[in-house]
Amino acid sequence: MKDLFEYYEEQPQELKEICERWQDRAVNGLDYNECADFLKEVQAVGYTFEYGLDAEPYGLVKISEKKTFIYLAKLGVVVSTNEEGRRDVQRIDDPQSFRDDHELFLDFTPPRLESDQEAKEIYNSIPYSIWMQLQQK
Repeated sequence: MKDLFEYYEEQPQELKEICERWQDRAVNGLDYNECADFLKEVQAVGYTFEYGLDAEPYGLVKISEKKTFIYLAKLGVVVSTNEEGRRDVQRIDDPQSFRDDHELFLDFTPPRLESDQEAKEIYNSIPYSIWMQLQQK
């Protein structure tokens, strides 16, 4: 999942305008309350980000992508897209290194699965209604 703060050129115009306006303020540093206001504006157009006590925003993503990613990771499943554009479903081999690589989004250790087949079964068993909830803003 791309952090759209880092991939600025991929931001939709509406989001880009919000980020540009806040970038001018961020030059001097944002405080915690300003980050909360910035986040509200970003969420209003369907995106979200994280920030800590240092008031440094990071991890700008579309809301539905983040929800889906966290939900699948909690199940111990990683879904990626291969070169042919097909979904590749695999278990998380090393939960600790996975968590370290995705620390923006994960504060838990996914369950240990025995095989990629088990991961695919979990992925395929997720009810359609849950997928629809995850895709809502």
